[in-house]
Amino acid sequence: MKASLYFLSLAVPGAYAATAVQPFSPSMAIISKQMQPVRQQRVAVLPGYVQIGQPIAFQAVGGSGGTGVQTRYALTDLAGKIVQVASEPVFTSTALSVGEYRIYAVTYSDDQTIQHLTADQTSLITDVTASCLAISTPLAVHVIDCAPVCVPVVAHKIR
Repeated sequence: MKASLYFLSLAVPGAYAATAVQPFSPSMAIISKQMQPVRQQRVAVLPGYVQIGQPIAFQAVGGSGGTGVQTRYALTDLAGKIVQVASEPVFTSTALSVGEYRIYAVTYSDDQTIQHLTADQTSLITDVTASCLAISTPLAVHVIDCAPVCVPVVAHKIR
């Protein structure tokens, strides 16, 4: 099979998302087997903070699609254990602990060969296999237990 570049953009537009946008970097691309023509997209990522109880909503743009191709989204802890799998770009944070998580887009051929894409607290994202598989670079999302608050600080020069 011919290899091609696969680009994916994930953005977490939560209430506590940072405002800086990072430009596209070639390190954000991964190599995949060609399932069909692959569209190239520019990538912009907004690092996000989500309070427990709020949905983790994000946008996925680019990659492959069409007949015979499926995309699922995996939420993992820092060790790579899959804690949630979704068919739409949103996760719930209600049962999550405070900490940092990773979001991956997993695109694969719809031929029933996908394995280990389960949220069973033992499957790792690196264990996922299929006859034709593309896994995006991860997007970091921070789950917090309280809303961040800006505190004004006044500094006076003391002699």
